[in-house]
Amino acid sequence: MDASSLPDFKVLSYPTQFLEHNHERSPLENTITLNTSSSWTNCGPLLTLDEGRLPCSFYRWAQATVKGPLLTRLLSFLAFVHEFLRANNLSNYWLTIRASTGSDEFNIPRWHTDDLFFAPASGAT
Repeated sequence: MDASSLPDFKVLSYPTQFLEHNHERSPLENTITLNTSSSWTNCGPLLTLDEGRLPCSFYRWAQATVKGPLLTRLLSFLAFVHEFLRANNLSNYWLTIRASTGSDEFNIPRWHTDDLFFAPASGAT
């Protein structure tokens, strides 16, 4: 996908299929649960997509933060991102993974409405 053909801001659709061997797992084994809320960030050249070759800090963060097949899903997502970036002559990124639980704590009426920063998804009203 050529980025020059896209508008300045657009949410890209990410194919939701995961790596081959992930389909062999039972639904319970596909579940990711949260141990604690936190985030992991990596800036710089595209990461190697081989299992066991990500930065050590990722594995320490993932072990402390989540339980479940996060690595399989992350590598699938990164393969998509790398293909897009390379097609557009880019070789660096800023990647942040934020793990947190949902909350209704801030669902309160506000005196203003945020602007629409992105075009609505196709089929959305």
